Amino acid sequence: MSLVDLGGRTYQIDVHDMGIPERTAVYVLRGERTALIESGPTPGASYVLAGLKALGVRPEEVHYILVTHIHLDHAGGSGYLLKHLPNARVYVHAKGARHLNDPSRLIAGAREIYGANFDRFFGEVVPVPADRLHSPTDGETLDLGGRVLTFYDTPGHAPHCLSVYDSATRGVFPGDAAGIRFYSLVKKCGLEFLLPSAVPPQFEPEAAIASARRLRALEPEYVYFTHFGRAAGAVELLDRYCDLVRQMTAMAQSVIEAGGDWPAVRHRYREWITTELLPPDCRPDPENLTFDLDLNSMGLYQYLKKSRKD
Repeated sequence: MSLVDLGGRTYQIDVHDMGIPERTAVYVLRGERTALIESGPTPGASYVLAGLKALGVRPEEVHYILVTHIHLDHAGGSGYLLKHLPNARVYVHAKGARHLNDPSRLIAGAREIYGANFDRFFGEVVPVPADRLHSPTDGETLDLGGRVLTFYDTPGHAPHCLSVYDSATRGVFPGDAAGIRFYSLVKKCGLEFLLPSAVPPQFEPEAAIASARRLRALEPEYVYFTHFGRAAGAVELLDRYCDLVRQMTAMAQSVIEAGGDWPAVRHRYREWITTELLPPDCRPDPENLTFDLDLNSMGLYQYLKKSRKD
């Protein structure tokens, strides 16, 4: 199902990112006013609008679209959605706001990575008018009416990352600042399997660990993953995320120090996942795993090569 009631006036909408179900979620938070966390990409907007209609939320009742960062799977549909949500404003990190107002560099960068798949994955990226953008400061709060959200600056995955803490559910919405949760393995094996998202070009492992520790200090009960779904045991998951960032960075470093190139890092990364992290009888969807293997190994390789030059 594309729409799931998670309780506490919190709802999850599957936007079928890249045409894959249970890959990317947009969350609906209701108080006296309604907020979306993430927009998803433009092709997923129809799922968002249908989900709001199913909830009985009129377009004019949505006041906020809170994007955790400006990567197009998280924020690419925000400009399109604003055409349908007349009272909404987009909340985005100050380092990313200008790129939603003029998405030309975002589009160019994503085309380099996704190539011929760009149009199918992301569609038209509509600019967000400057007067409908707001950049919350670190620690700023937003009262939905009986429900207070707090914004935290959480770089690492990228420098323009915000996480949102919801006091009503004791839940944190970290975008990619707590990694990717492979929901297919939750269903298939009962395994809470995470991978840090190290996509190029701005991944910084030490900053990522510091951000996750900051979220951990809130002692949240739940993590609401954009990729994908709500998970209990937030403190343990954030600890595991930090350990995985350390492990995969050290693994990639050892390959590079031995003279390995990006394909060698990718090979070792796959080997690490399949032989050290996953039981033999539990494997993720190959399409999902291959996509994340490519981007994460590339991000690690670029970060470590740059670090060696510096």
